[in-house]
Amino acid sequence: MPTYNPVNLAKALHGAVFGNRNVFVDRVVITATLTNGDQVRMVRVAGGTLVDRVTINTPDLDSTTTLTGKIGFIAEDGTVLDDDIVVADGAIWRAAGTATVELWPPFLVEKDAFLVASITATSGGGTGTVHAKVEGEMVGIK
Repeated sequence: MPTYNPVNLAKALHGAVFGNRNVFVDRVVITATLTNGDQVRMVRVAGGTLVDRVTINTPDLDSTTTLTGKIGFIAEDGTVLDDDIVVADGAIWRAAGTATVELWPPFLVEKDAFLVASITATSGGGTGTVHAKVEGEMVGIK
């Protein structure tokens, strides 16, 4: 089962220069049909970020209507922080579009993590680039 990584994976994570607001933006290129068990790591988020908004722009990655998955945060070391806080297991990316999810209450990413889509049912086929943006306040790690 492949894991798709964000384009800017090697870049260092930085906090805000003035104020505590941070925005993490990246993209990942999907090169094959998504299947059950695949993980799409869309963007890295620095530990200590209190996330309040997630925006995802995607092409149609399912030529039929069978693709399902959940979207949440998984730490770089593989620890599941909350893998369905953004989208509980259900229909995802079946049509091109942009979706914004406001997290209330905001979710504290306790260590460096990825925004991850965990695929739970195989798509009918589709490739393209998924863009993601995670917004939040840097509050630090205890």
